[in-house]
Amino acid sequence: MKILSKITNNKNLITTFIFVIIGIIYSIYIHSNICINNGFLSIKYQIFYWILAIALIAILGFIVYKILSKKEIKAHILFLILATIFGICYLIIAPIYNGSDEVAHTYRVFEVATGHITTPQNEEGTYIEKDLPKSFLELSKSNNEDDSIKIHDIPEKISIGLNENDKTNINANTGTSVYSPIIYLPQAIGMFIGFLLNLNPFLIVNLARIFIFIVWMLVCAYAIKIMPTKKGFFLLLALLPSNLTSAVTLSADTMLNAFAMLLIAKVFELMSREDNITKKDYAILLISSIIIGQCKMAYIPLIVLCLIIPSKRYKNKKQFAIGSSVIIILTLIFSLLWSTESGKFYSSTGVEQQAWILSNPINYIIVMFRTFVESFDTLFYGVAAGNSLYQTRVGVPSIISLGMMICLIMSLFVEKNETKIKIWKKVFTVGIMGCMALLVVTAMYVSATTILTGQVGTATILGLQGRYFIPIIMLSVFLVKNKYINMEEKYLYVPSMIFGYAVILHTLATFI
Repeated sequence: MKILSKITNNKNLITTFIFVIIGIIYSIYIHSNICINNGFLSIKYQIFYWILAIALIAILGFIVYKILSKKEIKAHILFLILATIFGICYLIIAPIYNGSDEVAHTYRVFEVATGHITTPQNEEGTYIEKDLPKSFLELSKSNNEDDSIKIHDIPEKISIGLNENDKTNINANTGTSVYSPIIYLPQAIGMFIGFLLNLNPFLIVNLARIFIFIVWMLVCAYAIKIMPTKKGFFLLLALLPSNLTSAVTLSADTMLNAFAMLLIAKVFELMSREDNITKKDYAILLISSIIIGQCKMAYIPLIVLCLIIPSKRYKNKKQFAIGSSVIIILTLIFSLLWSTESGKFYSSTGVEQQAWILSNPINYIIVMFRTFVESFDTLFYGVAAGNSLYQTRVGVPSIISLGMMICLIMSLFVEKNETKIKIWKKVFTVGIMGCMALLVVTAMYVSATTILTGQVGTATILGLQGRYFIPIIMLSVFLVKNKYINMEEKYLYVPSMIFGYAVILHTLATFI
């Protein structure tokens, strides 16, 4: 009776028990209502499903108990633990080439890994993937109805040998040629090492995935560590499935999201502390800004965030002016240099779309308004997960995405921001957010909409996804000062973990 009394009086243990029960119930629901209906009846896949589901819920249950039992939690350490667990799960259950345009990104990584800064051309002037091992083409083939590579395909894919002597040239997907080689460096290093070790293509691509995931995770962890406040907001934002699944695939957004978080965290830290900016601080600001500028031009307004750093953090106002100017000018120079080089990969229809926007600004405003009204729920849920994961193959119930978004929003209001941020700086930040949002939707109108429709001046913008707004949402930390919700951040981590677990189950059910 005494043991039972101790258990019933232990709120943390009871909460953990409820967490585990909810996880098991949802596992049964996924198995009975999705997995069986999708047709995986083989006993070995059912065993794999239950081993992964039970092991994951047990590990997360243990972490939940530890979180609830501690008064103080180092957010960056918790992030590293959870990101590693969730990241490994996604790497296992969502095989290669299931990410957004991942085949094209893989070939762009191959270009960089083999020393080609830009996509090479043949004698006729056609852009090609030069000397691509034929085994990579065989690796990308799918016999599944949704054109994906599933878990049951892995043994076949692993059996494909590299055979470096058997190479070919194929027409390149110039949609990824526009991206700077800088954002593919971690992936290219992983792929280069894979070639040196003479690994098979499946392992080479996965090694590239692992390298970029590690870089993303370490950069995000450092950003969370240096944030003086609102750490929970950054932690939950980084662990959103849309962010995580992008980080474990070959994508152009992984480096962007990581270094946007680092830049924002460093600016916030410099605004909060009393000592002067150091060479290390300045190097982080400069490197982060340049990388962001190399990722996507739509997010380049982020670099002017350095202007809201108090001038007293520098030795004098002259040093502040010079330091800020160097960051902005160098970033713009590198961005314009690459933009000039990559401009040849854009289609003529895209240029016509730009001309239409400039000559019909009122109509374009109507197009944007119509798009947001019609697609608001899709974009809102898509920030967390929605139906956009893995090229829309993984559909997550709206209640799960909504739960994640509620936890994320609440995390902004559970900790007081002691840093004094002047009104003009908040207005300036809102301006940056607005500029980036405008550039993001315009970029999708010029590129994706043009490619999908082949038309100019269409009624709505196509291809928009909620995850594109993650760097914009990060800036919310500058706008909220007071603590409006009287609770500890750790109580938001628990439901977020069960939501994350649910998304993993949905992903597993899709690719098993």
